Amino acid sequence: SLLKNKNFIVNQVTIKNFIISIIFIYLVYSALSIGTMWDAGYHLAQGKNKLSFLLSLGNINEGVLFDKYIPGISYTLTAFIISIFPKTFEFEALHFVNMLISLSAAFGIKGIVKLLFDKQNSFIIFFIFLFYPAFHGHMAINPKDTIFTVSFIWIIYYTLKYLLKSDLYQNNINHLLKISFFLALGSGVRLAFPAVLLPLILFLFLEIFLFKKIIS
Repeated sequence: SLLKNKNFIVNQVTIKNFIISIIFIYLVYSALSIGTMWDAGYHLAQGKNKLSFLLSLGNINEGVLFDKYIPGISYTLTAFIISIFPKTFEFEALHFVNMLISLSAAFGIKGIVKLLFDKQNSFIIFFIFLFYPAFHGHMAINPKDTIFTVSFIWIIYYTLKYLLKSDLYQNNINHLLKISFFLALGSGVRLAFPAVLLPLILFLFLEIFLFKKIIS
């Protein structure tokens, strides 16, 4: 009986890994074969300009249109990764990087559901979110809204971890740095990003300064 249970678990893991591998291959194929968004070249140029500015210690600044109004941390990081690939495959590399970043949003949703419910539900929501048309269609080609989504999801995830396990994360500087990173990442593509977090900030404020006092 123990051997049968062990074989059943192994088979389940094997099937799950096989499905995940097939999905990943499909995502890579889609990212490399899909067309390019109309403003992809502009945002890539922004990233290259910011990267050149940083690496030259401020000596190189080509002045892309409206560049100074958009911090664009994600554009800079993406331009750095893409510089590793041959220029011939520049947009394919851009789509691949965008896809990986977007994929992290699905894992963030999975983590949120796991915190609130259980592991089984988290896998179901992971696949539903991953293939939700409004998200799936933008995964590889959209360098702005997907970053916005990724940042929002991971900030919610780390905030929930703090609320559910406050004793563990109350004085954890790494936890705060992670939230700060995603706040900067989201603000880099949309300066109004912090405004979207206002309901979350209000809830966190009430949780810390009001609800806990009432309970105690």
